[in-house]
Amino acid sequence: MIDNHPAPNHKPWAIVGPTDQPEFKRTLIAYDQLLHTRTGHIVKAAAQQNWQEANRAASALFETCIACHATWKDRILTVHQQ
Repeated sequence: MIDNHPAPNHKPWAIVGPTDQPEFKRTLIAYDQLLHTRTGHIVKAAAQQNWQEANRAASALFETCIACHATWKDRILTVHQQ
């Protein structure tokens, strides 16, 4: 489900200010590639019933999510600023 998520139908980079948008767009593209790679590792390990590897791959995916969110959390606009 994570790997096959649809692309947003809005401009996801609009949650940051205009000066941050080019960097945020590049970040989204890079992290999206990591998301697909790491979910692929989970799917492959689960298909082989290698639960230890699936767990390691899931941890790597979560670390990716946390890294992106930690990088951008202080630059996200509030609803009133958008």
